[in-house]
Amino acid sequence: MSSESVVDAVAKSLECRRTLLEFASEHGLASDPDLRHSLRADEGSLVTHITSIFDSKAAEHDVLNLEGDSAQCFLDVIQDALDRGLLLAQQHAQKAHRIIRKLSEACDKLPSSLFITGLSGRGEHPTFGGGFGSVYRASYDNKPVALKVMRHFVQGSELREIRVKLCREALIWKELHHPYILTFIGIDQDSFPSTLGMVSPWMEHGTILNYLNIHGRSTVDKLLFEIAQGLQYLHSRNIVHGDLRGVLKVS
Repeated sequence: MSSESVVDAVAKSLECRRTLLEFASEHGLASDPDLRHSLRADEGSLVTHITSIFDSKAAEHDVLNLEGDSAQCFLDVIQDALDRGLLLAQQHAQKAHRIIRKLSEACDKLPSSLFITGLSGRGEHPTFGGGFGSVYRASYDNKPVALKVMRHFVQGSELREIRVKLCREALIWKELHHPYILTFIGIDQDSFPSTLGMVSPWMEHGTILNYLNIHGRSTVDKLLFEIAQGLQYLHSRNIVHGDLRGVLKVS
């Protein structure tokens, strides 16, 4: 099978699986053992195809030339494989994250599973402003959340550059799971026109400096130790924070 055919097969696999499962559900076959066996075999074939792409420069070239719906489908398939734990080998998972980031930057798209809907109660004015974004308080799933969005006045090539950085940050953040790393909830694209927002839990105590000013400094050593553990985790994932300062939010 040519590299182009493999890439095309992978891109179409998720939609085919969804169609089959919908048909099976409508006809009472969702628990059919033969169907389950076939689905598991199909998952094995999919993993084989995906990993073959990682080992082929020609296949990677074909992936990075995908556009429109084909690019979106490929991103969704690889992210779904990661989310369902199909790529068991660490090197395969790392290569999957890498190709998602590269394709996302090339086609200006993100895996569909990163997007959330239903954000409500957003404040009219931001509660905090960073280097290229503003943070608003909102509500999601009946819980307070922070919505970080790009600045509205940025346009042209600068907007494209910032959007690429935001998408890269979202893809990396999604894969981080540590008690001292703020949880990534998802991407919101409905609150503001023509811009994306990253959603995370709302930290009631605000910044660490604000927390210390209100509650005193008796817990400074404990907080510093927790921050160090979070940084150690990032470094173990080959991630450099690059912007650690006193406005870091704490729970």
